[in-house]
Amino acid sequence: LEDLLSTLSGNGYTHVLGLFLSSGISGFYQNIQFLKGEFPQLEIAFPDSKITSAPLGIMVQSALNWAEAGLDFNEILRRINVQIDGTSAFIMVDDLNHLVKGGRLSNGAAILGNLLSIKPILYFNDHGVIEVFEKIRTEKKATKRLIEVVEEKTASASYQVMVIHGNAEEKAESLRQQLMEAGIADDIPLATFGSVIGTHLGEGSVALAYIPLV
Repeated sequence: LEDLLSTLSGNGYTHVLGLFLSSGISGFYQNIQFLKGEFPQLEIAFPDSKITSAPLGIMVQSALNWAEAGLDFNEILRRINVQIDGTSAFIMVDDLNHLVKGGRLSNGAAILGNLLSIKPILYFNDHGVIEVFEKIRTEKKATKRLIEVVEEKTASASYQVMVIHGNAEEKAESLRQQLMEAGIADDIPLATFGSVIGTHLGEGSVALAYIPLV
């Protein structure tokens, strides 16, 4: 990143907007803050995305679209912060043992949870940290609850809703169909978790994410 900033500065660029993994799940965000003082000739903004995966990609694409439309840097940054404040994701994991390996759950709780068919719903809180939102018995009930929560969270404005999965396309497609039948959105894309977040959540996990349309 430091080399990239040097290149941008040398090529006459004046403004830089960087969007990275939530500080709540990665130390990268904190580790790069010093760079803002290393290039006084650049106006650098590294807002904390508080999210990852497909919603982060939409933020990046939004910034590019706004820049191409001629919006100035401050307006683009303002809109990105609106998206950040209104974005979250609710995640249903298929295997509790992955949460144990990631330090999110004790081994004893995982054994009990598996025996009781508990499907915890995780979410990104206001600080971009993944926490347990609710613990629900059976996947069917957890799926229903996922839809209820996202319907409630997106009722007040226009949002892009998406389904993200970890090698569970059939499950994700079923969830997408249920969302459309519930009238939550007409255009609901499918996406896959990246390798890092997918390793922590495990195969079979699905998430509902939403980001405001600005």
